[in-house]
Amino acid sequence: MDGFHSVKPLSLAVNNLSIQIESPSNLLETLQGVKKKPFQVLQNITFNAAPGQLIGIMGASGSGKTTLLRALAGRSDHKLSNAISFDGQPPQSFYDDGSCAFVQQKDFLMPYLTVRETLQYTAELKLPSSMTRDEKFKMVESVILELGLKDCADTLIGNNWRKGISGGEKRRVSVGCQLLLNPSLLFMDEPTTGLDAFTSINLIETAKGLSKKGRTIFITIHQPRADIFEMFDSIILLSQGKMVYSGAGGMVLSNYFKELGFTCPEHSNPADYLLNISSIDESSEESEAKCLAQVDMLTQTWSGKLQRNQHTTYEYDSQKSERSSKSFGTSSDTFENSESEHSSSSNHETFIVKFIDQEAKTPNSLSPRPRERGTSTINQMYILTSRTWRNLMRDNLSFWGVFFEVILVASVTGYIYFRLEENLPEVLTRKSAIYAVALNQCYLMICFFIYKSVQDIKVFDRERADGLYGVIPYVFAQFVSQIPFNIFFPTIYSIITYFMIGLRTDDLAIHLFRYSVGNILVQFIVVSFAQFSVAILRDFVTSSILANMIYTFFMYATGFLIQLESLPVYVRWLKNIAFTTYTYRLLASNEFSGNTYKCGDVGIPCDGETILNSLKIDAEDYVKPIYGLLGNLAVFTCLTVVWLLIIKPKGEVHAKPVNARATTQAITPEKMHAGIQVAPNRVSIKLENVRLELKTTKFSFGSLKPINTSKVLLNDISVEFPAASLSIIMGASGTGKSTLLSVLCAKSIKTGALSSVDRSGRILFNGNELKDPSKVAAICNFVQQSDDHLLPALTCRETLIYAARLRLPSDWSNKQKDQRADEIIRILGLKHCENTVVGNEIVKGLSGGEKRRLSIGIQMIADPSVLVIDEPTSGLDAFTAMQIMNQLKEIASSGRTIICSIHQPGTEIFAMFDSVMLLCNGGRVVYSGPSDSIVSYFGSQKFEIPKFCNPADFILDISSMDFRTAEAERDSRLRLDIISSFWKEHGQELYKSSNANMLDSDAPIKLRQMAPFRISFPILLKRTFTNLRRQPDMFFSRITQTFSLSLIQVIFFTRIGTNQASVQNRLGAIQQSVSVLFTGLLNCVAIFPAERSILFYEYTDRVYSIFPFFLVYSIIEIPLEIIGALLFAVFGLVVIGFNTTVTSFFSMAFSIFCIVNFAESIGIMFCTLVNDVGFSVSVTNAVLGLFVSMSGILSSNLPIFLDRINRASPVPYFTRLIAINEFVDSAVYVCDEGESCIYRNGTDVLKKLTSNEDVFSFEVDDFQYYIYGGLLVTVSYRILAFIVLKIRTQYL
Repeated sequence: MDGFHSVKPLSLAVNNLSIQIESPSNLLETLQGVKKKPFQVLQNITFNAAPGQLIGIMGASGSGKTTLLRALAGRSDHKLSNAISFDGQPPQSFYDDGSCAFVQQKDFLMPYLTVRETLQYTAELKLPSSMTRDEKFKMVESVILELGLKDCADTLIGNNWRKGISGGEKRRVSVGCQLLLNPSLLFMDEPTTGLDAFTSINLIETAKGLSKKGRTIFITIHQPRADIFEMFDSIILLSQGKMVYSGAGGMVLSNYFKELGFTCPEHSNPADYLLNISSIDESSEESEAKCLAQVDMLTQTWSGKLQRNQHTTYEYDSQKSERSSKSFGTSSDTFENSESEHSSSSNHETFIVKFIDQEAKTPNSLSPRPRERGTSTINQMYILTSRTWRNLMRDNLSFWGVFFEVILVASVTGYIYFRLEENLPEVLTRKSAIYAVALNQCYLMICFFIYKSVQDIKVFDRERADGLYGVIPYVFAQFVSQIPFNIFFPTIYSIITYFMIGLRTDDLAIHLFRYSVGNILVQFIVVSFAQFSVAILRDFVTSSILANMIYTFFMYATGFLIQLESLPVYVRWLKNIAFTTYTYRLLASNEFSGNTYKCGDVGIPCDGETILNSLKIDAEDYVKPIYGLLGNLAVFTCLTVVWLLIIKPKGEVHAKPVNARATTQAITPEKMHAGIQVAPNRVSIKLENVRLELKTTKFSFGSLKPINTSKVLLNDISVEFPAASLSIIMGASGTGKSTLLSVLCAKSIKTGALSSVDRSGRILFNGNELKDPSKVAAICNFVQQSDDHLLPALTCRETLIYAARLRLPSDWSNKQKDQRADEIIRILGLKHCENTVVGNEIVKGLSGGEKRRLSIGIQMIADPSVLVIDEPTSGLDAFTAMQIMNQLKEIASSGRTIICSIHQPGTEIFAMFDSVMLLCNGGRVVYSGPSDSIVSYFGSQKFEIPKFCNPADFILDISSMDFRTAEAERDSRLRLDIISSFWKEHGQELYKSSNANMLDSDAPIKLRQMAPFRISFPILLKRTFTNLRRQPDMFFSRITQTFSLSLIQVIFFTRIGTNQASVQNRLGAIQQSVSVLFTGLLNCVAIFPAERSILFYEYTDRVYSIFPFFLVYSIIEIPLEIIGALLFAVFGLVVIGFNTTVTSFFSMAFSIFCIVNFAESIGIMFCTLVNDVGFSVSVTNAVLGLFVSMSGILSSNLPIFLDRINRASPVPYFTRLIAINEFVDSAVYVCDEGESCIYRNGTDVLKKLTSNEDVFSFEVDDFQYYIYGGLLVTVSYRILAFIVLKIRTQYL
């Protein structure tokens, strides 16, 4: 490839590498002193790797491939002692200087950059400074061509909100980013997963070309096609964490296994054969025992060679190694013919050689070259700032979301305190108005920027590990790129609130300027504070909890909720560091300093400085608050930098196995089909001229005229999927395979806010067009690509058992259903991990391949009429892929319709297909018919398959675009135009209605029925409780979050007195008590999104209705809320010295319970409507924040319109309930010497809180009204949440 010069060669040696995983103890286990036995992931791994090799790491799913690769790449969190060395030296210095690069399985990329921009920024950051910008960009174009990304080079990466490139294309972009790093050692974790066969071979050939220049490249791979397998110089084969073989491929590898009695059959893929003999077949006890004995023999044999130091005999020697496919039982003509007759391979070799420096052709080319440093720190700052700014500018959702949030919050806040008069009550109300302005938007922005920072830091963690840049450039870029936004939004907020509230108009310019500066500075602090919280915890939910706790401490230190002189000594120092204090001081001083109000109602003017004195704020106090805010900004920024420098993110922790319960006795497949199988309900599917077109409207700055673009996703698809057949959809990445499957199952297509999908054509089921998606869902079971519908704390077996009990007919016994689940476990090879929890991003459970099989197993359980699977073999090894396809073929033969998309089927798997549909770019069909006719069909068009070539590889190669050179692109476009036109003109008639299994409209369609409530409710209750019980940290956090707020109140309000100042403190405590609703929201987002995902998944499969799910969620939630509310009442009422009676205690507990429940209902609604948790929380916080502001403590004189809206929230009801229990008539408040006696008893306080009889008043006689009204509103919101959830499920 152009510009990729040779690098310093590095040898790698691994000596007796073993890794044990100690599962972390949860809180309950720690208290009980439970000790768990460590799990051996890798054992005695020893091998040497000379420079200039392409090394494949193979093994079944869960064999330890990724763990080994991460250890070699320096990405492991485990202590490895001195097991790994580079050139005989410790590896750390090589990791640090960029000699190593790692392509991880997950793709963390900036969503609003194009493919080309992503690669260009990577090149600018990492490639040597001696290269010019043009040279770097030329190399980027080479990578784009080499990886087949030209067609999507100017397409955005995309995310859940905005449609971008496909999953396979993202995979290639991630690989391209690492190729640009030009390392000496390159580690790639399953780079071909999700890619079609043509793109896969291009990628591996690229890696092969790079290895010829001295690089050592390690690749974990699941199902390499034969010609890919032949490219590996060495093979490392693992099984159950142990070595089966490590050494040269070809003849050396063949002879080793021949000596052990294993000879690959002629014309078989040697990679598949190796995986077959080293994998465990769990389909029956006999086969499992046989495989275990065989694998044990293989690992023991190799271990013996290690002990005798005989393993070095098999190491790769570039001078002596002979690479012959014949050695593995395959004709030597196979790959010779492939290269002479199959244009793609020969063209690619020419391409590779063309871009390899001539010096690489001699041994001297591998001579060491010093690694050149990337761009300077200053340039990193500039490049990162440019990149972050560009990504921000295209994030329309965030921009407009924040814009409208600012407008909403500013307008409602301004309306709450609209045009305050110059009488005494409203002059005093200005204190509340300034407090609300200073803190409301501040808190809401914290939530939003935590959400944004969590997305950004994932990219930072990957790129920092790759050595692209350091911490300081990253933090600098984040700060500078957001300056315009951090000035624009606070300015809009300041202007709206200033004039709506009616703050002082003398010297308007200077006072408005100070007011705006205060809000702008706190905006910058909020961004830095959010980044600091995320730097510590990385996760949105936990970062939000941390930030919420810190912010609560700061909020108490402002001097508004509790007077500064009343603060306990041990927390009084907080006022000197809290940015909330400085913000409030600045805004209050700006309003009251030197300002006099008429106050005609009391007969004398009101002095603003008197108000400042009551707040312990100096007049004209501007400089200190500004310095204090700047100091906060500096401190949080520095803390973020220091934390990121010192603490690196932890990797996944491994989940412990769950204690197994006795497995039901497995039954044979014959007995299963004879006794348990559901009666066939045959369904054939026919598509008639189905067309899908994505239309997008774009706006650019500087032009008001919209730009309309369109892209054809599916182009007049006419195809038949017969009953009782296994039908396969194939095609290169981005040709519309997943889109077509979504259309078949009546799933919605994700688009951006300014995009829409136009659809035409018909889809017929047994000749009938079903326009109701729920009816389609009753026929088709869909296995999507992602596995996020799995509950993380359930084991593999539990997941399948619950699925069986929910999905199988109600007349089956639980024993029969459990037997069906156990049979699926054996069929899919999940026996070894049946008691392992699924896991999530934090806790490592099942591997990716095991999750894939589990998702397929859930759908296989009920033997559906139509089973649609998106890439069932992606991420699986060849052995497991064969097992799954065998089972799918068996299901199809029993009368079911099986439709799958698939990327890289082996020859044996391809032979199972009954029919094949082949797509090319633009969503065009180039073939659809019997699989055994496809070779002859293309042969009639002069496309002859080479001898011994896999038909699947052949058809994918001729139907794929080749972007590596302009000539190759032109030729491939012409070829695709010809074969797609030929199919449209001749092929459709040739194979039209040729299948006897196509059914007409008279064939009945039996819709699958949902499980009745009596069955679904107890199963869902048990499943949900088990999932929550296994996560005790989350279980207890639902209680402790509410409880912790009461502890904070205890810290600040220790035994409140009875003087005049205590009244303000009591009001502040009540205000903070109702603020507990934010914890209800955080409780929701910690659990509900995962539950929602599985609900949406199972509801579309018509497993159960919404009501049992919603009832179970509420039943699990409510007891924890009750416990948390009772604990809050103990500390937030009794301990701090509030009026304590039986009535007041249970009123407080009841109020807290209802408020938290209400917040959770709001959270359910927004999380239902918006898939992205962070964005939904940001929006929900805006709503909840406004309800808190209108509680009645900060806003006693609401405008009538807002007062009526406010009654739709339970917050004002329970604020008044708590207040009338606290401020009883018998409560007497003394007046200290020189202190104004505003409140003599509780009645006076309630009267002052009700300054307008037309608004919601604080009346002792309305005790029952507050209880029943608040309860009614709380229950109403829970019902509304149910309705929203039910409506949302209708649009899945």
